[in-house]
Amino acid sequence: MKKWFPSPMHSLIIFVAWAWLNESLSAGTLLIAAILATLIPLITGRLQEDRPRVKRPIKMVKYLALLLVDILKSNIAVVPMFLGRRSKLNSQFVAIPLSLKHPIPISILASSITLTPATVSVEVSEDLSILYVHVLNLQDAQSLIDNINNRYQRLLSEAFEC
Repeated sequence: MKKWFPSPMHSLIIFVAWAWLNESLSAGTLLIAAILATLIPLITGRLQEDRPRVKRPIKMVKYLALLLVDILKSNIAVVPMFLGRRSKLNSQFVAIPLSLKHPIPISILASSITLTPATVSVEVSEDLSILYVHVLNLQDAQSLIDNINNRYQRLLSEAFEC
């Protein structure tokens, strides 16, 4: 079964989308949808590298909840920075060592940091060992590194088991 449908979810989406876009459930439409739903994943499957799967979805839900709370807290913390004197800001780059090894969880981490106000992920080193982050008002670099490692990286590592 896996040989003919390497990505069953993609096949299902292609099948449903084709029938929906054609606004028909005729035999011809369903036949073409089945052919496309079989061939497209077979052809494009070789173009995709192996992606890690979320093996512990509860950890991912916990990660998303934590991220939403941190985004809200950060939004509140950023307001005085913009209303106050900007000369007091301590804007710096910080190198965050990465324990994550796969590009997908690293991308999720980098995107999460960028979503949080006052921080922007700038670059990941070529060997995927360091994430460079720009912080608008850095108080303590080690505290920031520990916070990201103990909160975000740990949960992502547990969710993806990598």
